[in-house]
Amino acid sequence: MLKQLRKANQDRQKEWDTNQVLSLLYYGNAIAGEVGELCNIIKKLDREALGLRGSKSNSKELADELADIIIYAD
Repeated sequence: MLKQLRKANQDRQKEWDTNQVLSLLYYGNAIAGEVGELCNIIKKLDREALGLRGSKSNSKELADELADIIIYAD
């Protein structure tokens, strides 16, 4: 399964960054942004579990952000 993910990521990289200009700094910031989005979802889920008011999230959104982090980490 990880081999399939790697292949998909390599194909996506060729499509998105045709001139190979994206740097480690770019990817570091991208993964930090995804982790921030994940933390926001965790906050919303925790707030909901505590019975507090506010915007809500769900396990699908949590899984999507985790997937984004894994993709960037690869």
